Amino acid sequence: MGHDGAMRLCVERMIPPRRERPVPLQLPRIETDADARQAAADVIEALAEGEVTPKEAEHVLRTIAVAAVILQSSEVTVRRLGDRADEAPRQLTALP
Repeated sequence: MGHDGAMRLCVERMIPPRRERPVPLQLPRIETDADARQAAADVIEALAEGEVTPKEAEHVLRTIAVAAVILQSSEVTVRRLGDRADEAPRQLTALP
């Protein structure tokens, strides 16, 4: 019965406290450049209103930027593959 303090210390060592809180923002699904711009604007507005800290805003904005870069690279790949669709397929031939 007198070991409550010891048990609490053990549990705190096994399960460390959360250092960061979830960021309380509702952001749109990022499927276009316009979605990324709107999400960034929402984060900046939340920062201005004091809903998130500058560090939280920075982390979320970096995540949005990465999503936008991935989206842009995917679009470039699709365009390049589309340009090659008119070409005849390449045939592999065995060497004698």
